[in-house]
Amino acid sequence: MFSNDTVRLKVKFRDFDGQAIEPSDVTLTTYKLNKEVIETITQESLTKEDIGCFFYDYTVGAEDFIFEFSGQHNNKPVLSRDQVQIKFI
Repeated sequence: MFSNDTVRLKVKFRDFDGQAIEPSDVTLTTYKLNKEVIETITQESLTKEDIGCFFYDYTVGAEDFIFEFSGQHNNKPVLSRDQVQIKFI
């Protein structure tokens, strides 16, 4: 990923059997590598593609970052987290 570009951050929430689930209160949080929060995006700003499948077009800065989609399903937390590496060239 190039600095100052736009990346589509996506998640597909699934249960332990691989079936799509529909969590509530879904948020997307971006972090610096030291775990400091950059931004939190609420479910209202996310685009829903399908059951449990959300995305957000995010404009990146100049540094690597971590993103995390989280929500609640059956009164338990569910989340997916990944790291994006940024380069200039």
